Amino acid sequence: RLFRLALDIQTRLHAVDWQTRAIDTVYQELEAKACEDLEGGEDRAPPPLTSAQYKACWSGLRVRVGIHYGLGDAKYDEVSKGYDYY
Repeated sequence: RLFRLALDIQTRLHAVDWQTRAIDTVYQELEAKACEDLEGGEDRAPPPLTSAQYKACWSGLRVRVGIHYGLGDAKYDEVSKGYDYY
């Protein structure tokens, strides 16, 4: 169930019409700079994605969704008046 939730979040964010290309433009510029910085070095970067490849992989805001399993530990945080989960 949790894996499905994580996948659904990512799929829905990718499908959103963000009404701007500004978010993607920033990410593409950062990616291109990273590739330039590594070019010719020991750690060779792959070439930047083409526009078509980029659009297939990314759209707008990027959000990392992590899934952990096993025993957790919940502690009440006096400052935030809520629980922190570890």
